Amino acid sequence: WYSADLHHHSNILDGRTPPQYVVVAQSAAGLDFAFISDHDSVANQKIIAYLAKTRGMLFIPSIEISPKWGHFNPYPVTKVIPKNGTPAQIFKWCREAGALVIRVNHPYTSSGYFKSWKEGLLPGPYSPDWDVAEINGRWDKTDNMTVETMWRFWNENLRYYLTAGSDTHDIWANPYTGYPRVYAYIPSKPSVTAFAYAEKNGHTFISYGPLIFMNPIPGDTIAATKGGSVSIKLSLWAVNGLKKMLVISRGKVVYAKTFEDSPINENLTITLPVSKLIPEGLDTSWISVMVWDSEGNLAITNPVWINLVVHKPVVTTTATVTTTATTTVTTTSVSTTTSVATSTTTATVTATSTTTLTKVSTSVITSTTTAVSTSVSTTTVTKHKVVERWDVASGLAVVGFIIGFGVAYAILKFRKPTTK
Repeated sequence: WYSADLHHHSNILDGRTPPQYVVVAQSAAGLDFAFISDHDSVANQKIIAYLAKTRGMLFIPSIEISPKWGHFNPYPVTKVIPKNGTPAQIFKWCREAGALVIRVNHPYTSSGYFKSWKEGLLPGPYSPDWDVAEINGRWDKTDNMTVETMWRFWNENLRYYLTAGSDTHDIWANPYTGYPRVYAYIPSKPSVTAFAYAEKNGHTFISYGPLIFMNPIPGDTIAATKGGSVSIKLSLWAVNGLKKMLVISRGKVVYAKTFEDSPINENLTITLPVSKLIPEGLDTSWISVMVWDSEGNLAITNPVWINLVVHKPVVTTTATVTTTATTTVTTTSVSTTTSVATSTTTATVTATSTTTLTKVSTSVITSTTTAVSTSVSTTTVTKHKVVERWDVASGLAVVGFIIGFGVAYAILKFRKPTTK
């Protein structure tokens, strides 16, 4: 578990704390990450990043975008993001600048996003593209309103989460750096990205002092069965001694415990019936733990989600789809040549080609559809070549012509010449 104060100012605009003292204060508070979010400025990010490194702290760069209708800390970002836009535009610019998390700061103060939304003061439609809502500075009634709003979101299974920051501007006038802070569960090597994703997925709790180590961790989901029960394991710590613990589900107290001897540590397992957590007709719920120490300092977890596992009967449907495509192509060519005289020659050539394509696909579900497509193309070409023949009449005509020609020639040859 790693901690950070996710709302802190240096000496820009209304801030009064030079960068070196920002890092000193955050380091002295025992925070694991250094963080800065000056109003509409990133001017001190580089020097704070350098100073954090000298103290072995990772640095989360942010900026407090400050239109009058709502303040937001997106992170990580290293550039100025315009404040003159609609909620949707500003959130879009945050994402484009690389923000993994968009925090809604002090949602119900005079410059709070939720208050402006409720009163119709937004410069455009409400946009849901934010991730976490802040518990800001010392707890007051506006933080009660923020928690109650988050409970309503959680009842609708909307997975936004709580975050926190001291909103310190002057570490001497307001020595509350790290009060409150966010603890994030990071199972691997800590990094800015790992911290951001832990917040985005609700693997966090908020603390003014007490520590709540919970199994399953906040943001996780428990699968429950109707008529069954749900168990959580808790390890609670408070330097000032534990005083009281509540388990909340759907905005109501479902378990309460008072610690008579103010122990510093208490380990316990709480088992609750599902019927107490999930109303009839619903299949989701959540539980959150709140703990106070003997000085009245509070810690609160983000929700562990509960999903009702519904065993439905297995229904098997079968659909068979068969598609058959058949294509037949037949080509026949015949050539015949005949001549008459002394010999007769007959040649016949026949060529036939047949191609059959069949495609069958079958899938499964309740009805049977059969489609058969068959096309047959047959082309037959027959070519006859007949050589002309002399018939008998033609032969007699020729013979008569030859005889006549011979007779005429003989008469002329043997005719006696005429004497003059």
